[in-house]
Amino acid sequence: MFCKNCGAELTPTGKFCVKCGTPVGQVSSQQQPQQAWDAKQTMGAQQNVGAQQQAWTGQQQQQSWTGQQPQQTWAGQQQQQGWAGQQNMGAQPNQYGYQPNYYAGLAVKEKKPMSKRAKRLIIGGGCTLAACLAVVLTVIFAGAQLKNFWRSTFSSPDSYYHAVEKESLGVTEKALVNLYDAYISPLSGKGNGTAATMRFELSDAGKSMLSSFLSMSGGVSVSGFDSFEIRSAAGTIDGDKVAIDMDVRLNDEDLVKAKLSSNLSTGETYLQIPSQSSSYLDLTSLVKDGLLSEYSYSRTNISEMLRLVREGLPSAEELEQLIKRYTDILLDSIKNVEKSKETITVKGVSQSVTVLDAKVSGQDLVTMLDKFVNALEYDETAKRVYEKLAQYRGGGAPEYDEVIRMLRSEVERIGSLSNSSDGFLELKDYVSSGGDIVGRTIQYNGGYANLGFEYMMPMGDGKFAIEMSVFEGQNKQTIFEGDGTTSGGMLNGVITINNNIADDIGGFGHFGYGTSIPSNFRISNFDINALRKGEIDGTVTFDLPITGSPLGALSIALDIKAGGDSASINCKLLVSGSELGNISFSFDKATCPSPIQPGSGDRIYDASNSSDVTAFAAELNLTELMRRITELTGINVGSNLIPGLVA
Repeated sequence: MFCKNCGAELTPTGKFCVKCGTPVGQVSSQQQPQQAWDAKQTMGAQQNVGAQQQAWTGQQQQQSWTGQQPQQTWAGQQQQQGWAGQQNMGAQPNQYGYQPNYYAGLAVKEKKPMSKRAKRLIIGGGCTLAACLAVVLTVIFAGAQLKNFWRSTFSSPDSYYHAVEKESLGVTEKALVNLYDAYISPLSGKGNGTAATMRFELSDAGKSMLSSFLSMSGGVSVSGFDSFEIRSAAGTIDGDKVAIDMDVRLNDEDLVKAKLSSNLSTGETYLQIPSQSSSYLDLTSLVKDGLLSEYSYSRTNISEMLRLVREGLPSAEELEQLIKRYTDILLDSIKNVEKSKETITVKGVSQSVTVLDAKVSGQDLVTMLDKFVNALEYDETAKRVYEKLAQYRGGGAPEYDEVIRMLRSEVERIGSLSNSSDGFLELKDYVSSGGDIVGRTIQYNGGYANLGFEYMMPMGDGKFAIEMSVFEGQNKQTIFEGDGTTSGGMLNGVITINNNIADDIGGFGHFGYGTSIPSNFRISNFDINALRKGEIDGTVTFDLPITGSPLGALSIALDIKAGGDSASINCKLLVSGSELGNISFSFDKATCPSPIQPGSGDRIYDASNSSDVTAFAAELNLTELMRRITELTGINVGSNLIPGLVA
């Protein structure tokens, strides 16, 4: 339908034209198409009772409505000007006194033009709607703070503490499960694998320095060397068939491709270098006599161990359920939380927080441990993991039911030594207005010790500061502290490590050339939102002031990105601020490569036979390989570097 005033197309249920505001009235037949009325649809209430004195013959002829009558459809589609009670389908009664389409409703009087007051009401209503929309958008974009405000204001301290901790633990849980899944996927035997890349690059400054060192010892220039890269994919398929593919690249060009496959049930292992030869090197005897014999237990072989580990370890989904189940028990056991307001300050940076102070008595601890044991007793996943891993260790471990009895006995022993006033564990969360935990204190106040751990990381006015400490009684010692900026959602700053703490860690305070563990490291462009999701995306730079070294001031910068199914680390080596080169590592989920298996006509060399190894190497045409290296880098590599292996 179209507006009779401006001609604009009308919406199916609109009462006014969206372009000019004219009310929708009767529309002429030229403004809408005619439509035949199906006789089957006119049965009952829609039958034209008297018009044209049409007799019922069982199949009523189709009839078109014309003139001033608007189009109408059946099957639940409402006509343009309203349904029953809004419009009379016929203009005048017919000659028999019947109103056509009687059940369509009462006649509607012709609408008068809209008054100015009505128009003002409509405009005002539109403005109100726009204001409501703005409020909704504000709620959406400021959802975190509003949600936290609602919880912190109207929830009990216990409920608020549980909600905040569950969200925080959920982030850690997700990161842990993703990492776990990435590591166990290659063991699944279902064709899952891991792709890894190691890349080494030299900058112009690094080439110049390395060439200078080589020239002093009669070496050659490395100016043509840009990068060296090893790509690999590995995993298991069909239960216990391990497959590894490797690709060695030089200056971003393929140099050597290699494949390695092993059947852990039989020890059958083969190596092939398809870029050089179609022959195979049989490593089976070396694997059986070396790897399998050295790492196999008396009651099983390495294939059986892999199977037990695969069947025993929980899946990523099972691990997630286990973590949730026991963290819920932990949190539900923490009650009587106190809530207060406080301002925390570190290195001049302050932030207003809500402090949630939870005290766990000795009796609370016993109750919590008892719930843990009760849950473990009927936890089929935990039972399966224990039994499979005990079998993997070769047996001799107590039965699962016996383990539960021992745990329950230990909980009873602890209960006999504890009561509600016998010391307590104090847990404090410092929560920002957005619901983030920006500080924690964990303190044990017992009869023999007062030990604690604390970290604070306030943010405000575009700055952040951080401090981590341990304490015993009144003696507090800082592990590290630092500060910086938060502009653009990125953390940039300097962290200082307490050298006394570093010296106390296993005597590892100093190493080589009189160099000590760095007292400072810089963080650059650390994504705050990534950290809130349990991921890492940023750069950490360590300064190593090497004394007595010709290199002088040496720095190592680590670009770290980890989250989901992938992780990457790029390590840059800098001397006096100039980058010499970098080494990078990356890991991703991948499909396991197809295992190799020699055919009946393929040549196979035995790795346990030295003459076979020499023949296999000769077939690889190492002379051509060295020529290729010289071509890619300009470095003259002679075949005499590997004497006796080149035909």
